[in-house]
Formats: sequence, structure tokens, C-alpha cells
Amino acid sequence: MTRQLGKSQFSVRMLGTHTRNAALSSAVTLTVPANGSGLFLSVESGAINYTINGSTPTTGATGLGFKQVPADGMVRLDLFPGAQVRVIEQAASAVIQYQFFSSF
Repeated sequence: MTRQLGKSQFSVRMLGTHTRNAALSSAVTLTVPANGSGLFLSVESGAINYTINGSTPTTGATGLGFKQVPADGMVRLDLFPGAQVRVIEQAASAVIQYQFFSSF
């Protein structure tokens, strides 16, 4: 399924489905599709650590990876097809939502 947001110099087309994931006790890999150019990522609850080079993030507030909490809002990660974002919760019960996109 493809949806287009408003047209501007930053226009994107949504790819696949909007996904909610609460199973983050071990690292989850989000792979940008072959026709994609990135993803939107937000934390619904808890806190996460994530990496953008395919390496494995670790748990805890001082664990490996970029930190994100709900107050940060949604982030846009501009990547390349096949890029791997790996996500893990800092502590139990983190929940993320994400959506892949293609820029045009």
C-alpha cells in the first residue's frame, strides 16, 4: 500500500503498513525496503536504544545506541534501501511505532 503526504520538497510516500511493536526485550531489526529511503520512528512508552549501522544495541540507560523517549516525538531517519535499524528497550515494557517511506 502506498500513500502520499502533502507535496513539498520533503515529500514522502508511505511504504507498507504503520507498525506498533511491544516485543523489544531483545534487539529487533527494521530493514528499509528495496524501494525505501528511510523510516519514521516514535516511542509510545518506555525508552529505547537504537543503532543505524546494523550493530546490536544494548539495554539500559547507558547501553549502546541512540536514546529515544516518548517526549522526543517522532524522528525521521533518512537511510538507504537495505539499511538496518536495530531497536531494543532500555527497560521492560517499551513500545515503538514505525513506518517506512520513500522520498520523491
